[in-house]
Amino acid sequence: METSIFSNENIKKINEENAIVIIIYRDIFYWLVSMYHKSYCKGLNPEEMSFSEFIRHKYNHYNEEADNIIQLRTQKIKQWNNAPINNKYIVNYENMNNDLKKLPFIKSNKWKVIENYTLHGVIHIKKFIKKDISKIMKYYTIDDINFVFKNIDIDLESSINYSYDYLSKYIKLK
Repeated sequence: METSIFSNENIKKINEENAIVIIIYRDIFYWLVSMYHKSYCKGLNPEEMSFSEFIRHKYNHYNEEADNIIQLRTQKIKQWNNAPINNKYIVNYENMNNDLKKLPFIKSNKWKVIENYTLHGVIHIKKFIKKDISKIMKYYTIDDINFVFKNIDIDLESSINYSYDYLSKYIKLK
């Protein structure tokens, strides 16, 4: 049985070691397409379903359950935001180059790589480029976009610096 990163034991260890935890969030519309192509969520098999089915598929793996992957993302964001970690930094994937440079340990050159042991191993600071929205939106139908909006917590998204105003122009064109 897997132990949650949010267990009291894990949080205590993180804080005792004075570990630095960098939480990286990503725009939901980009994130869903990325997850569809390279899902790290156990219990989802995107290769066996269409994109529309993928975003609507019920998620149930170990102690995590959600009506769909969008709601699972919301649950995870709330967990990370509320985790009592002493040295916690939140950055947005799309602004990672600028956001990382603002962190005190990066400015001081005491930190050369970011270790994200749960998913990607070592992430070197590099140029993170946001894909063209038109390429991302090819995956979405109008029903998919509406489904995403019905399932996200817009206040939570706003609290982590995401606004989806850019979609209004795209939706009108579709």
